[in-house]
Amino acid sequence: CMPLVTASGHAIGTLAVLDSVPHTMDAQQLQGLKILAEQVMVQLELRRQKSVLVDLLQERDTMNAELAAQTETLRAVADIAGVGGWTVEVPSLQLTWSQAMVGKYRLLDNVCTTEQVMALYAAPYQGTMQQALQMCIHKGTPFDVEAQVLLPNGKEFWVRTVGRATRNVVGDIVRIQGAFQDITAQRQ
Repeated sequence: CMPLVTASGHAIGTLAVLDSVPHTMDAQQLQGLKILAEQVMVQLELRRQKSVLVDLLQERDTMNAELAAQTETLRAVADIAGVGGWTVEVPSLQLTWSQAMVGKYRLLDNVCTTEQVMALYAAPYQGTMQQALQMCIHKGTPFDVEAQVLLPNGKEFWVRTVGRATRNVVGDIVRIQGAFQDITAQRQ
């Protein structure tokens, strides 16, 4: 007989060799039985790990389905409210528009520089937006600014631009996240 022992030292059973005639096992046979017992434990552990992996995959698939449903809901809300999101990475100052923004405003690309974005604001509002963004980047001051925007395709409209700083675990500002909402109807 050879005990079946887990890696943590728990005995879960015994591997035995039975015959109709009693025999005494020599050292080589005992070594073979020990190797066979180790292989049994490896197979049992693999089966346990496979079961855990199947559970994790099912959990992942459930979470992905929930995320997809929430994403679709947020897209619908953004479309109805005329809102899109954006993120500015610090310190690169690279701005990324949400897909809703790219589609709604027919932007050429979803990634640009903050200078390119500031150029979209009508001249009287560029300084205000630049100052609000700089205060948010350097001090974490949130902002909420209404301004007129002029797109390269000639479309003019009023927007509400809201932004807030996101900090890492040590408190450094690593990005600015915000929303861009068409408020033209409210301004008329």
